[in-house]
Amino acid sequence: MRVVSVVLIIILSALGSLHAQTWLQLDSLGQALIKQQKFKAADSVLQIALMKVEAQHGKDTSYAKVAFNLGYALYLAEQYSKAEQFFIESKNIAEKKLGKNSQAYVKCCNDLGSVYRHQGFYDEAEQLYLEAKDIGEEIFGKNHKDYIASCNHLCILYRERGFYDKAETIGIELKAICEQTWGKRHHNYAVSCHNLADLYQIKGVYDRAELLYIEAKYIMEEVMGKKHGTYSKICNNLAALYNLNGFYEKGELLYLESKMLKEELYGKKSKSYAIACNNLASVYERQGLNDKTAALMEEAHEIFGYALGTEHIDYARSCDNLARAYASNKLYIKAEPLYLKALTILGSILGKKHIEYAAICCALAQLYYMQDLYAKAEPLFLEAISIQEAELGEKNPNTFHTYKLLADLYDAQGMHEMAQPLFKKVVQNLIEQIEIYFPIYSEQEKLIYWKSVYHFFNSYSTFSQYYSLQNPTIMADIYNQTLFTKGIIFSSTQKIKNTILNSGDTVLVNQFNDWKKQRESYTKLYQLPLEEQKKLGL
Repeated sequence: MRVVSVVLIIILSALGSLHAQTWLQLDSLGQALIKQQKFKAADSVLQIALMKVEAQHGKDTSYAKVAFNLGYALYLAEQYSKAEQFFIESKNIAEKKLGKNSQAYVKCCNDLGSVYRHQGFYDEAEQLYLEAKDIGEEIFGKNHKDYIASCNHLCILYRERGFYDKAETIGIELKAICEQTWGKRHHNYAVSCHNLADLYQIKGVYDRAELLYIEAKYIMEEVMGKKHGTYSKICNNLAALYNLNGFYEKGELLYLESKMLKEELYGKKSKSYAIACNNLASVYERQGLNDKTAALMEEAHEIFGYALGTEHIDYARSCDNLARAYASNKLYIKAEPLYLKALTILGSILGKKHIEYAAICCALAQLYYMQDLYAKAEPLFLEAISIQEAELGEKNPNTFHTYKLLADLYDAQGMHEMAQPLFKKVVQNLIEQIEIYFPIYSEQEKLIYWKSVYHFFNSYSTFSQYYSLQNPTIMADIYNQTLFTKGIIFSSTQKIKNTILNSGDTVLVNQFNDWKKQRESYTKLYQLPLEEQKKLGL
């Protein structure tokens, strides 16, 4: 059991025995414990408060208030099924006694919706969020915290379900409202930045995602401190971004910080800690550290099964992660049933047109490919590509990564005429991305990113050397690719600079110089200690 804080000991000493206190005193103490993130202690205190208030008043609005606080403590402790019953009870009382246009009813809808979302009941969650949003806008206005909370929840829900346009529209609106209502140095503004960054990371818009994550991270550190669940989530997701782009050292440090925070806040048997284990494992996986990867993923898989059950969406994700670790160690017999289990769960919960379902199709196809089971692999790759093109577009990194895998499959079977256009499409998409992102990368960041994508270019070059005997025209592609990799990559910033400086447009030149200075100073300023940032008025 977690050690009780000195503050709590002082409070308990002042109040005496818990059972000697009134329900109001106990409810206040429970809320104080929630703010300290002492969820187990809050649960115990609020259970007593609930019994006392029911004995004194019956199941009236006072009872509903305590029941809501108890549900909230259990929700934060990730005990969703227990939290659900108290939120439902509180919601029903609020509707009966206060009406649907009350703030209490709106808050119950929002938090009960979040309980359902975390359990994978997305339709139920959406219905509650939309109801809360509509009531909040009509009764309280768009600047009210409960309307903002509803928007925030909907943004996350739509992102998780793959409705990215809906999520982005709400996310942009939410960020503007939070800035207008509270300013940029506020927890709610940081959360809005974080959620929008998550969306841009999924869409492959990495430059926007990174800036938003960094902004959210430093605001949260200042206003809430490092030992806060949201700060830990931001660290975790920024690490994922760095991991995707090959910045493994940055990613590992942030994942380690997040994992330690999750253990301290929630314990080693929690969903959050299990997710942290999986995420740290992903860094080791990309570096080929298979033993470390498998150990962390096995630990996470066991926790998910214990905490959530074996039909939960996060259990499915855990099956995928552990299967991937086994595949890396050539334990194919262990990996296949885990992938099949993940496909069954995700297909049932998210549907067979969701990008997560596509990712498992792709992973299972790779498993078959590694065993030379090409007939099993091809339809899975094609199914994954069909979903990714429809949901993400063919220029998304996830999509062109699957193009590359399918091209390798055709190449291995000697089907070169089918492999070549896929290889070419991959390289063309990468060149476009490099031309977009390299101007804002430092030279060191360019080098790290280039190392993470070099194998795509090398694969096409190797393929073209022998395929050119059948199709000599392919050598023109390789010539252009060689020119690009030797020249354009490391001169992209200079190319843009020269174009602007030679344009004769004084306003544009001044804007470019200002932009460059801001870009160079942005990261340095945000690396300063928080006290120094305050002195500078940041």
